[in-house]
Amino acid sequence: MARLLIQLADQAAASQSLPAAALATLQAAGVTDVRPSHPELPGLYLASVPDTVNADDLVAKLQGVPGIRHVDVERFRSAF
Repeated sequence: MARLLIQLADQAAASQSLPAAALATLQAAGVTDVRPSHPELPGLYLASVPDTVNADDLVAKLQGVPGIRHVDVERFRSAF
């Protein structure tokens, strides 16, 4: 499983949700868990990407969405 960190382009608009085009892109990829990363870090969102989705391709799609400054993929593995 991978996790995306998504940063909005306009920190002043950080109280808003992700742009509709970004949400549509995530939903089309099957991403269902999208949430703010932390209350003290406005404008940052985390999205859990299913294993069946190529996270790098999804990052490339999201980087072209107006209102998104940066998208990065974080891969994590279980120690168990």
